[in-house]
Amino acid sequence: PCRVDLYTDSRYLQEGITRYIPLWERNDWLTRDGRPVKNRALWRTLHRLARMHRITWHWLRGHDGHPLNELADRLATAARQRLAQEPAAESPTQDADDSLPTALVYVKASGRGASGWGAVLRDGLQVRPLSGTAAPATVNALLIRGATEALRALDGQHRVILHSDAGYLVNGGARWAAAWQARGWLTKDGRPVANRELWEELLAEARRHRVTWVRGPGDAPTGPDDLALAGKLAARR
Repeated sequence: PCRVDLYTDSRYLQEGITRYIPLWERNDWLTRDGRPVKNRALWRTLHRLARMHRITWHWLRGHDGHPLNELADRLATAARQRLAQEPAAESPTQDADDSLPTALVYVKASGRGASGWGAVLRDGLQVRPLSGTAAPATVNALLIRGATEALRALDGQHRVILHSDAGYLVNGGARWAAAWQARGWLTKDGRPVANRELWEELLAEARRHRVTWVRGPGDAPTGPDDLALAGKLAARR
């Protein structure tokens, strides 16, 4: 545990963590007028982490010359500009619902030796290693199977952030599959899409959730280790 002085120019953040969260918790994460609290999953994560430390929250006026606040503002602006230049990576089939629980999924596949897939599923405080095999199967087919089984293992609807270092899986789930479907499961040059049946099965599972597809381990502190573990699970098959 640490003693933390946390400065922000956001009243929403400061009052949310110091005043509103106890009220939301007592009201089953509903506002006073009975609507689901926006950004519920993010608030719950922040609250859990904040309880690990002694935090003093300080509000300061935005753009008032505080050097660290100005630096934070520049970093946020740069991040927003980068995101604006990148293609959307969220499943288009789901409406936004901030009340959904969040699950992190990490998927890898191995074509060496006994071909297999591995996945690490983080659902709240629960961490589940998953793995499987299929023979004969390409690495691409195993990636799709791993993602499908990880989504299938979730009970109830979730906001899922699905990570893989395989562009085939991430781009396929985020962008290509929608285009393939629109063309009757044909590629741009008119050929049948490989692994169509597996993709259809994966998309059916993805429609149960709100899925964001991420290339690489993402920003979670455990992401690199979880993706590495998924690779080890795949290689053990």
